[in-house]
Amino acid sequence: MKDQFTKYVQSLGMTKPLLERAESVLSFYEIVLTSPIKDLFVSEYVNEEKTRVYESLYLFSDQAIMEAKQFVSDDVYDWAPLPESIMYWEIKRKDFDLKTATEKSRLFLTVRLHGSGLGTMSAELKASAANCDQLFSIFQLTSCPELESVRLKSFLCCARLRNCQSFTNDQQNALQHLF
Repeated sequence: MKDQFTKYVQSLGMTKPLLERAESVLSFYEIVLTSPIKDLFVSEYVNEEKTRVYESLYLFSDQAIMEAKQFVSDDVYDWAPLPESIMYWEIKRKDFDLKTATEKSRLFLTVRLHGSGLGTMSAELKASAANCDQLFSIFQLTSCPELESVRLKSFLCCARLRNCQSFTNDQQNALQHLF
């Protein structure tokens, strides 16, 4: 596992057995895929007892998003292409200014992906405290990487990624200049 990945999962308080589970997931995807893993994200939340609960491990390449569901105890893996498959996203945030997370920060990202022949798939990524920074960074890189503004991303992604036939390339280019 890359040093940056190890430091990231350790920053979430993951113990050695959980780190080994994350390494196992990463090894699986490295064996079955040809494109390198560029980033990863642990979906987690803090429960009522103030204990961090780890849910899914997401991995990202230039072309795909991968999820190991309930990676702490299960070996269930999936894959979906990016970014063309993103057809909807929603962000919910609490005590997070999108710049610097605090211990009270929470970020929830729901993404719907259009799966070829499988209908619509969705993913719910959760983050608490400093993990909000990681989730928001991944969101910016995977949603529409060629656009700098989140406002532009939300408008243009809907038109471009849904393969909207009512917008020509010239019209989409003109829309980019409006903002």
